[in-house]
Amino acid sequence: MKYSLSALAALLIYCGSAQGSVTPVTDWRMCDGCSDSQMQQCAIEVATVEGLRTGNYVWIFDFENWVASKYYLEVTLPGTIVPGEGSRDDQRLTRVGLVVANAQTLSAKEVALSDGLFGMVEEVWRPMGWGYHYEACADSTQYSLKERGGTKEPDATIQPQPGMTFPITIPPGPEQNSAHDIIGNQARALQLAEAHGEGLGVLGQIQSWVGNYVRVAPINTRASKLFQFSDGSFAIWNFNVETDRWEPDWDTFEDSDGNRIPATASDVSPGMSFEFSGAAPGELNLQQFLDRMTMFGIPVTGPGGVGGSPVSCEITSDGLRCWYRSV
Repeated sequence: MKYSLSALAALLIYCGSAQGSVTPVTDWRMCDGCSDSQMQQCAIEVATVEGLRTGNYVWIFDFENWVASKYYLEVTLPGTIVPGEGSRDDQRLTRVGLVVANAQTLSAKEVALSDGLFGMVEEVWRPMGWGYHYEACADSTQYSLKERGGTKEPDATIQPQPGMTFPITIPPGPEQNSAHDIIGNQARALQLAEAHGEGLGVLGQIQSWVGNYVRVAPINTRASKLFQFSDGSFAIWNFNVETDRWEPDWDTFEDSDGNRIPATASDVSPGMSFEFSGAAPGELNLQQFLDRMTMFGIPVTGPGGVGGSPVSCEITSDGLRCWYRSV
């Protein structure tokens, strides 16, 4: 079943509410275009490589055909003494280690979760070339740890793009006209993220699911919000799967002249240079930067943020030195 983006969003909201009652995913792997037996073999290989044990589960996803399979593992390690087997008097026998993957019937909520993930991949990630791809595994229903010991994890090729970045324009308003208004203030940054980018919480739900339950993710789910402020400055918020919220990356805060905005005094060091264009909004960029240096207790020498002429600044061992530069 395919979804429009709006229908997909509604589905994923349902999926997010269903997480608590879904059997926790121990691991998963991608196997596009695989037969049932190949998917089963993938589950066996995952169990072997990751050292899973009886009672664990493995999901295998076929993103081409929208097929999800979940397997319950039965694992017997090499050298295990199994009561009731063999012909000796004590009816015990040391057997070769085996991994058996038993296909499970998915619940309605598990079907909804997997369909939501398929929809997100097809509607968002795949069209932009983002994600991972794993080759199909060999056809097998049982896997001998003794015969195939030392198996390596299937190779994965990451696509060129590191993830998704969504630009969001922040309208003028109290304490949100510039990245300078936000940097260093975690509470204000979190509040801004909650107030803007409605609908991107769906991405967070999928990313949380991947981050909480999956050790080897078959797709790259990293997503970012690029906030663009009215003065031309900008900054990036990334989704944190551990805190389940969008959080600022202080290293990405820049003014409209492309200068990094330092979050703390420790973010500036001798040798760092800054270039300001002079005319609006460069004049404002310089003034806000100088105010920040003063707040950090860094001595400033040279022209202030007035005059409209281009200014260069450099951090020295004595503080911040600025000077007019020729156009």
